[in-house]
Amino acid sequence: MTDKSFYNGTNSFSDEDIEFVNREYNNMLLGYYDDEFRKWGIKNNGLNLLVSWGIELIRDIGKMESV
Repeated sequence: MTDKSFYNGTNSFSDEDIEFVNREYNNMLLGYYDDEFRKWGIKNNGLNLLVSWGIELIRDIGKMESV
């Protein structure tokens, strides 16, 4: 019997997926550097900013797949 865990660690992601997410986060960092409050309303809270960027990334992927 195999244990199917929800979280399998970073080994469950392909190198292409990891590079894609890394590139997209870097693009957001460079695109909105020091202007995060105006776009997302987040100031001096890096974890919330990363979560917001992740949600934005998921929305963008959903839009690309539905086209």
